Amino acid sequence: MGYDRIEEVSEQYPHFGGYLAGWGFVMNGDMTENIDRHRGFLELLCKVYPEYELTLPEYDNDEDYVEGNIECTGVSIRVYYENIIDYIQLWSANFQAMQSLHAAVVRLAV
Repeated sequence: MGYDRIEEVSEQYPHFGGYLAGWGFVMNGDMTENIDRHRGFLELLCKVYPEYELTLPEYDNDEDYVEGNIECTGVSIRVYYENIIDYIQLWSANFQAMQSLHAAVVRLAV
C-alpha cells in the first residue's frame, strides 16, 4: 500500500472546492498498482487508529472523484481522491489535526 510521494502538511485550499484556506497534504502512487488503493488505505488507517472515523459514499466498482470525511475528537478532515490518477488529498482547517494525521499516515504508508 505504499505511496510514491507523501507531501508535508502545508497551507492549502481544499481540492474539492471552496475558498477557505487550511492545512492539507497530497499523496500519489505510480498508477500501476491497485486502482482502488485509497479506500482500502483509509479503511486500514481507521482500523489501526480507531480515534479516526471514516465516512465515504457507498463503494462503486467504477468509483472516482470521491469525497468523504474523517472525524477525530470533534475535528473534521476532508478526504478527496481520484483513483484514475492515483491522487488523494486530506485537508482540514485544524493544523494540529493534520500534523497528527500525517504522522499516522506516514507510519502506515511507507
